[in-house]
Amino acid sequence: QTQIEEISTIKGGINILDLLNFFKDITLIITPIVSVLLLVKYISELRKLTLEHQKVKLEYEKLKNEFEKRTQIVVNATAEDIARYVVNPIVREIDKAERERLEMQFLFLRENLSKVMESQIIYDEGVAGVFPNRAAAMRYFKSEIERENSSVDFVGTSLLGSIDPHGENEERVAFYKLLQSKSKNGLRIRALLMHPAYGEFRERVEGREKGAVAKDIQKTLKYCLSVHDKKNNQPDSSKLIEFGDDKLLNRENIRLYPSVITSYTIFTTKSMLVNISTLHGPVYPNLTFIIKDTENENSLFKRYKADHFEEPWKSDLAIRFDNADEKNDVLKTLLEIDFSNDEYRFKEGKWPPTIPKGR
Repeated sequence: QTQIEEISTIKGGINILDLLNFFKDITLIITPIVSVLLLVKYISELRKLTLEHQKVKLEYEKLKNEFEKRTQIVVNATAEDIARYVVNPIVREIDKAERERLEMQFLFLRENLSKVMESQIIYDEGVAGVFPNRAAAMRYFKSEIERENSSVDFVGTSLLGSIDPHGENEERVAFYKLLQSKSKNGLRIRALLMHPAYGEFRERVEGREKGAVAKDIQKTLKYCLSVHDKKNNQPDSSKLIEFGDDKLLNRENIRLYPSVITSYTIFTTKSMLVNISTLHGPVYPNLTFIIKDTENENSLFKRYKADHFEEPWKSDLAIRFDNADEKNDVLKTLLEIDFSNDEYRFKEGKWPPTIPKGR
């Protein structure tokens, strides 16, 4: 013991054991403080990570909700259009095998809506359907006419490709009767047709005989206005034409436009059918669109209706029949002209002087 104490004692009177005990005490004091500081630092870093995580989570939820919302819009629009334009109109008219095929196509579309998302712009512009020809589109657009209670407007060379009260085409006869029924219940129908004098230009494109297109336009006028031929009791030539009670529209709601019509179009207040014209052949076998109006103030529907119907309709170029008198009924004159006669055809691009221009 004495030897240990001697060894532990350093020259100058400092005891090593006391020094060690001193450092031991210092260590016991510092260690908790360092631990607390490290813990505070760890908690601070953990809090930062938690805030970042919450921020990322909020962004993810926002993007997720937006994606689900847009997806639902497309799903609803697609399901509605498929049901309206594909399933409902024909499901009662097809056999069992065809119905099963159609249902499989419908399920396939529903399972592949992610691909439809790539065509979002089509839905944003209101394009509801693309069809190989007018007849295919008319079968689906008929439901739009059935729902319309305000106004239906036509633009075309004639309307014989859609209506024919006395023809053998059942679909055209049925469409004429539908319009007739809607007209009696207050639906306003207007028609902007090509002036029959311009029929010769379509004759060349479609390869038809002289005066054929003009005859179609004259037939349309008679069908729409219900003009009845009276072989044994012709009215005085100085009198206005008398119309039947079964007419589709009044004479103030039909006008002729002195130009070749570029597309056959039917407008309701919320949708339109557009049958594109080509530089060769008739119009009705060509590509046809069904386009609905959208909330966009500059939508395809609004622009096309304004430029293809509303503006031409009120233009001074449009020939009207509502201002006729007993001595000057342009409509009566145009119905009596034989446009296959060279006297009534264009010469050197000039308007035939024998044809009245209206107002």
